[in-house]
Amino acid sequence: RARGRMASSRVEGEMSLRHVLGVHVSDYQLLVQGLLSQIAEFDGESSAQEISNKVDALIDKDKKLQESVQHFINHFRLQNEIDSLKDKIREEDDKIISFIRHLANLEQELHDAAMEEKQVADVDGNTQKQTFTAHEVLVFSERLGQLSAQGYQEVHGYSGYHRPPAPQPKEMQFSKLRMSLDDLIITDFAVPSQTATISTGEEEKKKDVKEESKEGEAEGDMEIEGLDAKLVDKDKEEVDAEEDETGRTTLQDFMLPFLGGGMESSGSDSGGGGSEQDSGDEI
Repeated sequence: RARGRMASSRVEGEMSLRHVLGVHVSDYQLLVQGLLSQIAEFDGESSAQEISNKVDALIDKDKKLQESVQHFINHFRLQNEIDSLKDKIREEDDKIISFIRHLANLEQELHDAAMEEKQVADVDGNTQKQTFTAHEVLVFSERLGQLSAQGYQEVHGYSGYHRPPAPQPKEMQFSKLRMSLDDLIITDFAVPSQTATISTGEEEKKKDVKEESKEGEAEGDMEIEGLDAKLVDKDKEEVDAEEDETGRTTLQDFMLPFLGGGMESSGSDSGGGGSEQDSGDEI
């Protein structure tokens, strides 16, 4: 009996432990299932939120991508316009450079023309300064013709130095060329140019101007010739009258330093010299 009781109690004890373990295992399973279900529910909610967030992010990225593409298109269009404008600017620069070169050539041509015109004007001015009128040449040639090659000679007992009349500017110029007086009277009464030689083109222009002036002077000389002859005759009469009174002409006194004639002193009063000075100034 005792053994039976011990065996039965042992079986009951084992059964009770198995039962307790089974109860605990079932409780654990229930807890695990609940925990897993809760985890699944939480995980599902978080996953949906994350997916929605990712979708929103993708949409934003797509918008940004579209904006970037639009910016790229605009930039490409602007770059093409810039390239076309650069080409136009390059063409305009070439035109401006060619225009500047052409302008420089024109300025050089204008400068050359101005220099040539200045040279021609200088030559014409010198020619006009060295030109004598027909009346001046005739009157002065008559005065030179009355000079004596022997220089000053005393007449009627005049002594002392007689001051010649002050020479005219034209007479001073013409006295240097008195040796060629006949040639000048025959031609155009113009003194050859004393300036430096000029180019062939300028000589031709000067020749044309001389020919035109020669034609005009040829017409005017015919009209002036009668008046000049009268003036010369009048000068001759006055000079002859003075020679009768004083025995010499004021022209001899004037040209004495130029001809280099000797001067001899003699006794004559100074009153005659004053009258000759007045008559020389009148001539």
